[in-house]
Amino acid sequence: MHRPLSPLERWYWIADRLSPLNVVGRMTVKGHLDRTAVRTALGLLQQRHAALRTAIAEDTESGPAFIRSSHPIPLTHREESPERLASSARWADDADHRHLAEGVDSRTGPLARAEAVSAIDGGGREIHELVLVLHHAIADGTTAISLVRQWAEYAATIGSANQADESQVTEEHTLPPATEDLFPHDHRSGRGDTATAEKRRRDAEEVSRSAPVRVPRQKKVPFGERRTRLVHRRLDTATTRALVSACRAHGVTVHGALAAGLVEAVHQDAGTPPGTRFAIGSPVDFRAELDPPVGTERAGTFVATLPTIVEGGADLWDTARAVNTDLARRRARGEHFSMINDLASRVGLDIGQSIGLIEYMDHEGPINLCLTNVGVIPLPEWIGSLRVIDADFAAGISVTGVLVAAATTVHGRLSWNLTYVDGLVSRDRADRLASASLDRLVELLH
Repeated sequence: MHRPLSPLERWYWIADRLSPLNVVGRMTVKGHLDRTAVRTALGLLQQRHAALRTAIAEDTESGPAFIRSSHPIPLTHREESPERLASSARWADDADHRHLAEGVDSRTGPLARAEAVSAIDGGGREIHELVLVLHHAIADGTTAISLVRQWAEYAATIGSANQADESQVTEEHTLPPATEDLFPHDHRSGRGDTATAEKRRRDAEEVSRSAPVRVPRQKKVPFGERRTRLVHRRLDTATTRALVSACRAHGVTVHGALAAGLVEAVHQDAGTPPGTRFAIGSPVDFRAELDPPVGTERAGTFVATLPTIVEGGADLWDTARAVNTDLARRRARGEHFSMINDLASRVGLDIGQSIGLIEYMDHEGPINLCLTNVGVIPLPEWIGSLRVIDADFAAGISVTGVLVAAATTVHGRLSWNLTYVDGLVSRDRADRLASASLDRLVELLH
């Protein structure tokens, strides 16, 4: 197993070397799971995906490359009180202090680590949280949740004797092709150069015309000292349902509404006058547009972030429509593929050769202010004998941005994880922004 990292994968590897760039997925279930079953199921997951059996070699002639790692995925078991395990705030605290702060060892591999947190409630029922921390070169938010679900599915099929039927696992013997190699014909290799140049020209003209404001930074933090922090909020089922209904009534998506709330919160926080324009990035999932299409069960990263420039201080529903309209226009032009092709033209083989890209992402990149909305995760109520309680994801920022919100809706509840770079944004300010982003939307529902 040996494949050079693609430009996109190489960029994630370079960013991660400066500051951890993890993607974290978790699922909480009720039902019997002993430690042997959890470990065996994790082994089956690793057997299924070649990406979970890799490390990254740095000293090859063609630059960093995926190589085989013979190590099992590291697994930690922890015990918690049932009250803390049931709290989404506790999960966010773990993500803030450990999962996003500690990088995955890409040199030895595998490019993942795992944690199982367990408790027994007052009725004697077991509660378990399964957590995967993944290197961004092999995972995005959708991947992280999918892999945790697959882990739970394997665990649920293992009998009381902890015997797994390995013949039911289809093993990937080699890594799948790089994402860029699956782009539609008109965006592969040099064929996408014209579209990429056009996108760069349009973006430069729009930035010159509208002069969007970046998220104000509270102090300077060197690239190598940047750390992702996280604050968490959640909407209950009734409020989430009301938000969805209001979005339908106004002809906008939930993503558009959440983006509008985030822009308004930053606008108010910065104290800028009405009409000040902000650029907000939206990661676009393009699995279905690849050739051939890629399912959510495959490990990999299949998103590109597109910027939308909107006014602060405007009506939130108007802002939501503006986000939706611009994203649809950009997506129709294939700008998500052009974005990655543009990145490929800027990234080098190592940090030294990529300083220009690092500084560009810091000063002009689309993840300065960003909202990634995975949307409704269609999880079942039960996986075998395990009752599915909750699921969520979060992702690191590293050197790519300042303020990134991640939204996930599971079993009718919307989870809101706002990540920020410590120092560029203070904890108190992040708390205010996380609340303000949702509060104005919730006010409109009443």
